[in-house]
Amino acid sequence: MDVVPLSTPDGVVVTYMCGKCWRTAYTESLMNDHGQRVDEHKLTLRQKYAQECCTCRECGGYVNGPYQYPFICPTCRPAYDERQAAALAKYRAEADERALLTARSLDKSPNPTSARTLESLMSEISEARWCAGWLTDLEYYLWRDAHEDVNSTMYNYAGLLQLAKECDGWWEYERFIPMNEWLEKYATWEKTHGEAAKA
Repeated sequence: MDVVPLSTPDGVVVTYMCGKCWRTAYTESLMNDHGQRVDEHKLTLRQKYAQECCTCRECGGYVNGPYQYPFICPTCRPAYDERQAAALAKYRAEADERALLTARSLDKSPNPTSARTLESLMSEISEARWCAGWLTDLEYYLWRDAHEDVNSTMYNYAGLLQLAKECDGWWEYERFIPMNEWLEKYATWEKTHGEAAKA
């Protein structure tokens, strides 16, 4: 697809637009305070996006019509929609299966309500500390940190340990683990990862 460079009055190219529909993908500045271009990588990406605009993502043909992301031509749309529907159905089935396994794991807790509250609190701390709903290896980091800094005023580690005691277990992502099993898993992890994680 033909693209049109857009530049500052002194001729510095800052972005590109599609030669068919005249759209640009981004508008944030590529310039620093002195009017100098500072991000060649972003400029290259903008040129690429402009070239791909109005181009069918399936066959590479021209898509003539109102904007609809992703660009799929009428000929390719039925097969594309069918694949998307199949992928969504698979995702939902997998999500239902994970939810069922999570529910079954809660049968191992004497207090499922506290177990669910524990899971929520672990996720909240993960989001607050690492901007992630469930950081990789979160369960190990929180167990270690809660025991090393139980009186923390920033994170409710005391609450974690109290809930863990009430539900007699801990969470490993979407699976509840009884306390005796969890302590064995943590001891194994600490031997191989503990010191490296602290570093």
